[in-house]
Amino acid sequence: MTSRDLGGLPRAPRLTSQQLATLRCPCDVLGLGMLVLVLVGLFLFAPPVGILGIAGVVAIGLSSAIRQAALVGIGVPIETALGSDWARQVEHLLEATGRSPGSVRVVVLNDPTPNAFASWRPGRGGRVIALTSGLVRLVDGDAQALRFVLGHELAHLCLHFPLLLLVALPSLLPGALGRLGVLLRLAGLWWSRHAERSADRLGAVLAGSPVTALQVIVGLHQGTLPSRTTLVADLERLTRPSGDVWHVLSEALSDHPFLTSRLTALLSWAARADRASWWTPVQAEEWRWELAELGFFPDHLAREAAVRA
Repeated sequence: MTSRDLGGLPRAPRLTSQQLATLRCPCDVLGLGMLVLVLVGLFLFAPPVGILGIAGVVAIGLSSAIRQAALVGIGVPIETALGSDWARQVEHLLEATGRSPGSVRVVVLNDPTPNAFASWRPGRGGRVIALTSGLVRLVDGDAQALRFVLGHELAHLCLHFPLLLLVALPSLLPGALGRLGVLLRLAGLWWSRHAERSADRLGAVLAGSPVTALQVIVGLHQGTLPSRTTLVADLERLTRPSGDVWHVLSEALSDHPFLTSRLTALLSWAARADRASWWTPVQAEEWRWELAELGFFPDHLAREAAVRA
């Protein structure tokens, strides 16, 4: 597969399982491990309550998977909806993450709301990414933006499923376990927010551009992809902390990070990841200069930019 086959984009780095693991934020790993240990502990030391809690989580997780699978069933395969070039992007990203061709299906749903989600269920063909027609219109044929979206959802399939079904939606636990259930619910939401940040990291790496990742995230918020010239002003406005205690509390009860913390976390990580082992020297240089142009990088790069100009 040549660069031309990929819409003129360079090939995404091929990531080993160890390199994939390094993309996970520490709180993602810590939170998932903590939740699994709690559920196992309940099962071992309080069998009736543990069985009830785990059964409730599994039931909710499976019902969610069945609901999403039903939606996916009415979707149109990406090669039919958007053409073979976009289907080749999918195969390339599967190869980059060590997945075999055809192991993940991508479908397009007729829904004007820009959105994407990953669905998992046991068995062959059980890994699916669904894009809405609204999201397709949002990216407007931008293959790099599509890479970020697909990479984000691939991260959930590679790093978080099927355990996500067990710990991300424990809605029955507060009633079944009392105060412990409430704490476990809050911990599950906390973990889920960090899982989203991990997914943003893989999306940015597969897109090959931190700027594209930021454009898509901002675009999902405002309904149109910002241009690179307006992105800096958008980021200055959107990453400004509100300092509102109600904002902080609202985010604590959400399973997705709010826009300000999501953008800030991605920028902070991207500035540290410019020399990561998965990049070729050329890709690392491009990543560094994109960040420098946004003004989110160490001062020595700004001095280099002035000399280079």
